[in-house]
Amino acid sequence: MFRRPHIVVLDDDRQICRILEKILGVRGFPFEDAKQLIESAEKFQPEAAFIDIHLGLEASGLDVIPILRRNWPFCPIIVITSDTTDKALEDALSCEADDIIRKPINENELVSRLRTRKKDQEAKKGQVCLRIIDIILDKLNRTLKGPLGKRYISQTEVNLLIALMKAQGNVVPRETLKRIGWPGIAVTDNAVDRKVSELRQNLRDTSERLVLRSVYGKGFLLETLDPVICKTVR
Repeated sequence: MFRRPHIVVLDDDRQICRILEKILGVRGFPFEDAKQLIESAEKFQPEAAFIDIHLGLEASGLDVIPILRRNWPFCPIIVITSDTTDKALEDALSCEADDIIRKPINENELVSRLRTRKKDQEAKKGQVCLRIIDIILDKLNRTLKGPLGKRYISQTEVNLLIALMKAQGNVVPRETLKRIGWPGIAVTDNAVDRKVSELRQNLRDTSERLVLRSVYGKGFLLETLDPVICKTVR
């Protein structure tokens, strides 16, 4: 494993990696192919990972983010893109990216945002459980516990629930849940619906105040009578 301070960059423009190296003063490892990065991920423990959205005609760097998150749970993952649409921001954050920076890269913005995200990730290292209104999600043991009982859930359900929770009451598209729940695997809409149904039932069995609702033609959202509040349970 490469242990000296370094970053990993997935971008079909290798010049981006050189720019980031110069700004941050650390060695950069450039990748143009998402599959190659996934296969090499275990060799690195980067200070940060920078991921471009559009790789060629069809490939999306967003697809690799949930996989990288499993390998580097406390590494800031920042999307860098020339895409200025609101959808790019929404998709990036829904795929568990920590932040998004537009091209051309502004040096001061990059340094400031990375510093903030590194602090965020350091804080997460001590995180054991997430409290969501009236239930506690134990990510390590994959359990939901609330006023109505306790249930064991699958890792896929854990990933989906966290994505829905992070959306803070906004709709999460089905395609986004596919990338998060089944990274690198093509699954049908029916498979997503079945897993969402299982998660919905587990929420019914544990929570008195959370509802997982389907929004026709758009996706799914986590609803409550209160704002979604998440905090660390130590």
